Amino acid sequence: MKKTGIVLGAIIAIILFIISCDKLKSDHPQASIEMPGEKTLSATDIQAYADSVNLLLPQLEKQESLVYSLRDYSFQVAKYTENGKPLLFVEKGRNGESGIIEKMFYIKDGKLLLYSEMNKTTHSNSEPITLTNIYFRNNIAFYAEQKKASSEATLKTAAFKKAEPQHKELYSDLKHMEDALKQKGKFDLVFDGITEYPKARYLIMSKNEYNAYRAVIRVIKTDDFIRELSSNPSRYTGSKLDIDWTTNNDDEMVYVNGRIKRD
Repeated sequence: MKKTGIVLGAIIAIILFIISCDKLKSDHPQASIEMPGEKTLSATDIQAYADSVNLLLPQLEKQESLVYSLRDYSFQVAKYTENGKPLLFVEKGRNGESGIIEKMFYIKDGKLLLYSEMNKTTHSNSEPITLTNIYFRNNIAFYAEQKKASSEATLKTAAFKKAEPQHKELYSDLKHMEDALKQKGKFDLVFDGITEYPKARYLIMSKNEYNAYRAVIRVIKTDDFIRELSSNPSRYTGSKLDIDWTTNNDDEMVYVNGRIKRD
C-alpha cells in the first residue's frame, strides 16, 4: 500500500505539472525564447516537476561516484535516471569542519530546470541553515528564492524570500558531475599508494598534478591484487586501476575487488 501511495502521489504531481504550465515573464531577454519542442515554464511548474521526481526516487536507477576530496572540500555525486534519462544529479559535500552542502540539479529532456542548494554551517549562527532555489528556462536563470532557519524543522515552515537570480551557467556543472561518476577528466585518477594504520588500511587514488583530486578506498579484505599492490607499491604508482567498491555504514568506500585497467 505504501508503494502504491508513492506512485499515485507522483502521478498526481506530474498531472498537476502538465496542466499548470503557464508563462512567467522574465527580466532576462533570453528566458522568453522558446526552444523547439520546449514549453515556457513558471517557477511553480518547475517545483511541481521537482516534487514528482522526489516522490519517484525510490524507484529510479541510482549511480554513485567515489568520494573525492580537494583541499578541505570532499564530495560525492549521485545520478538518478529513468530508462537511461537523467532526472536528478545530487552532490553532497563537506567543507572541512565548517559545514555541509547539498546541491540538487533537476533535469528534464537534458536541460537544467531547478538548482536547489542546502547549506548547513557549523559556526555559531542563529540561522545556520540556508536553502536556495534557482529556476531555469532555456538554461537561463529567471527566478531565485531563499530562506534561512535555525533547524531543519523550522526550515520547513519558513517562508521563501525573492532573491537575485545568479546567471552563472550552473548547467555546465553537469559535465563535471558526469566526469566524477565515470572517473574521467580530472577524476581519471591513478594508484598513488596504500596507507596503513593499526586498525585500517586505505588505497589512495590521485594524480601527479597541481590541485589534483584524491579518492580514498578502505581495504578490509586482502586478496591477491591487494597483496601485489602492498608488496611493491612503487611498481604500480601511476597505474590506472579498475576498482569495484561498495559503501559501508560510515559512508566510506570499501574495496570489493580490483585489477589493473587495460586501455
